[in-house]
Amino acid sequence: LLTNHPKGSTLVRIKKASGAGAGFYLAAHGDKRNEHSTWTLVHRARPGDQDEYWNVVPWTEGGVSCFKIEKARHRNYTMMLTAHADKKPNQSVRTLVHRANHNVPDELWDIVPVGDKVKIVKALNRNKGMALVSSEGRNGGSFWVDISSVDEDCAWEIEICG
Repeated sequence: LLTNHPKGSTLVRIKKASGAGAGFYLAAHGDKRNEHSTWTLVHRARPGDQDEYWNVVPWTEGGVSCFKIEKARHRNYTMMLTAHADKKPNQSVRTLVHRANHNVPDELWDIVPVGDKVKIVKALNRNKGMALVSSEGRNGGSFWVDISSVDEDCAWEIEICG
């Protein structure tokens, strides 16, 4: 589905399917990590919001087929989804977006079908095999997005946009 797009990438919205933040969309639009990166979150869909759009780009690295997930519009446009910070006390790692090709192996993801949903998993390098989750509240309308080795609440839906 995602590998046959004529442009080589697929415009999508990525929606949390269960648990904390269910029905909310993956975004990165405010909380700066540093001058080169911004933390990610899930939030409620808002009419006309451009922060929820991502390009899923097929990629091969060292013979491994995987994907880059790139901000497609608005704030942080063209930045890549990644996670490469130190583990938090619960062993999860906060995700972020940063400039493309900063450290390519850290920007690579597997999208694994699980029934009618998907699990989005780090494909290579640091934190390989850890899955995208949202569990910690950010404010009343959003949750932080992390990667975790715990499989609970890691179901996502990918909505193809065009």
